[in-house]
Amino acid sequence: MLQYITISRRDAFRILAEFLRSLTLSVAATICMATFALNLILIAPWAASAQPEDGSKACYTGLVFEPGPIVNGHNRQPTQAEIDERTLALWSSKASAGSCR
Repeated sequence: MLQYITISRRDAFRILAEFLRSLTLSVAATICMATFALNLILIAPWAASAQPEDGSKACYTGLVFEPGPIVNGHNRQPTQAEIDERTLALWSSKASAGSCR
């Protein structure tokens, strides 16, 4: 034979509120995960096929950043003349790189 448990209305509403809260959280988590997965599915092929507008391929020259000498315990900032010299060197190396610009 079935036995019924008697609870107060207050406890019933508390149980219902907890159930609805957990249901809302699980639905929200499901929506977030589905949105993330959909974004990956839609963005990945687009990003993989992205090319520059002029049709050229990306070119990596392998330039390495080298900080300036340490003065009084700190790497110093380059002077404007050093920046200009380095900029000219980079532009000239890109100009001689052929189709890689």
